[in-house]
Amino acid sequence: MAEVKKLGKDVHIVVINAISAEQNVTNLTDVTAVPVFQDVQAVDAWTLHGVGKDDFLIYDKEGKLIAYLPISGEIDTVLQNEKGFQNVLAALLKATK
Repeated sequence: MAEVKKLGKDVHIVVINAISAEQNVTNLTDVTAVPVFQDVQAVDAWTLHGVGKDDFLIYDKEGKLIAYLPISGEIDTVLQNEKGFQNVLAALLKATK
């Protein structure tokens, strides 16, 4: 996220594509430079983490979960609008402290 780097912070962002969306993974990989990992039945990362589509998990550099931001939660996380973008940015910055 360029905004975080402008503030002198370093973050690593990845996407885990749903098992059920494997046939559409190129919809993601064609439009982003962010690494996209394809979940598979043998791993089932979404279930392991207890997350769903468009949820955010934010970890600090030690691997401690700093924020869980579900898309259906009380905090707006829709990156296409300013409030959602600022909420996710704030959580990322908190993880870099």
